[in-house]
Amino acid sequence: MNKDNSNEYDIHDELVNLVTRLKPVIEALRALIGQADDAVATRLITLLAILMPR
Repeated sequence: MNKDNSNEYDIHDELVNLVTRLKPVIEALRALIGQADDAVATRLITLLAILMPR
């Protein structure tokens, strides 16, 4: 494996680890959004959709 491929795999692994660690946080935020009033929930869901597309 050359250096460029190794670096790409390292970056990929770091991204996978980051997303894995953030998943509980995202789920907790979604739970809080569910408890918010409709206007606030709509705004937060829109913000999450922009920041963390599925």
